[in-house]
Amino acid sequence: MGDKAPAWLAHPSLTGLEPAAWADLLERYTRYRTDHPPVVIPGRHRGGNTGTSLLSASDQVLATVLTKRWSLQQATLATLFGVSKARIGRAVRETTPDLDALGHTVTAGAIKVTSHDQLAAIAGQRPPSP
Repeated sequence: MGDKAPAWLAHPSLTGLEPAAWADLLERYTRYRTDHPPVVIPGRHRGGNTGTSLLSASDQVLATVLTKRWSLQQATLATLFGVSKARIGRAVRETTPDLDALGHTVTAGAIKVTSHDQLAAIAGQRPPSP
């Protein structure tokens, strides 16, 4: 499963992490998820795929970090990732406890971001096409 997020969304000005620290967080998250797989209760229906497909581990962490750092609405990220708002919400709910267990705290950004254009400006990018 490949990454769906545009590469510029992982820019240090958006994540609050330099590339080496971002790579380290992703590696630690992936290792943690391997060592602590999600618990699936037999017979419990988890619902259908609410996005176009599942998000990669990198996309899950990125969606969570951006949501928490910039108080982003799920619709903004859903559009950029090409998945449903429900898929972004599920990623944030599932990833947050894992990041907490890793001792990773997301530093809040200076403003509340409300649009793709604002994200792009913070990263020094052109606004994405609608």
